[in-house]
Amino acid sequence: MIDVRENDFSIDEVVENTRKPEMGAIALFLGTVRNFSRGKAVERLEFESYEGLDVEKLEEVRKETIDRFGVTDVSIIHRIGTLQVGENIVVIVVGSAHRDEAFKGCRYAIDRLKEIVPIWKKEFFEGGSYWVGEEEAMDRESMAKDTRVSMVDISQKELSLRTAIAEGFAILAPETVEAIRLQKTKKGDVLSVSETAGILAAKKTWDLIPLCHQIPLSSVGVSFEFLEDRVKAVCEVTATYSTGVEMEALVGVTTALLSVWDMVKYLEKDEDGQYPTSRLEGIQVTEKRKSVVE
Repeated sequence: MIDVRENDFSIDEVVENTRKPEMGAIALFLGTVRNFSRGKAVERLEFESYEGLDVEKLEEVRKETIDRFGVTDVSIIHRIGTLQVGENIVVIVVGSAHRDEAFKGCRYAIDRLKEIVPIWKKEFFEGGSYWVGEEEAMDRESMAKDTRVSMVDISQKELSLRTAIAEGFAILAPETVEAIRLQKTKKGDVLSVSETAGILAAKKTWDLIPLCHQIPLSSVGVSFEFLEDRVKAVCEVTATYSTGVEMEALVGVTTALLSVWDMVKYLEKDEDGQYPTSRLEGIQVTEKRKSVVE
């Protein structure tokens, strides 16, 4: 039972829809709107989601929880819209043969939901509101008074297996894309060179972005796809470490695309030596995963 809805849910109904004869334990997590947060009295919350992708990602959480912990079934319902103090936000029900798997699966499901499901929360309080995750923007005055920077201390964080996937596009003339595909460019095999460039860049992220940690990467993969007027690049990075590898994936995919552009820029110039249509776009992290190292 997976759903994203505006109306409230019945906890009993969700439990009954999840219950199966082979279950010896059912664990339940219920998230509700509290009246106080970050030192302020909360008046209400508003939730927005990416319609379609929200349910798809919840299904992904369900499948991951079942596969990882061997539980029998998982139900998740998350509400959107305006919610008042005391109202239900999300319910997660996990059933399994034994209680340990049910407890662990329930905890994993809510943590994973917060990581990958495109549902955003806005808190309203007397005199203002903000989207959760943008606390820094609320404290610009204090930030202006203290301009010191420092790397985040991760020495006390446990090691986790972390993966990040980023993608992006190099917008090029269709003729240029065809030349790349047929390997008919002056500088040689565009994709082989650009793949190497992306891998090397990901490994050097810590040297390019000042406050990134020097992460020992386990693997970096760069792949490409030809479309009519663009080349799509995907960079997947994995590491067992105490912090994520999103920046490494983004640096990798961006550098790979820049290398593509560099190798075909002579084909993209107009008569004035300009690049009227060539550009990079859509660079984003499409997925990140974290799992406990046992």
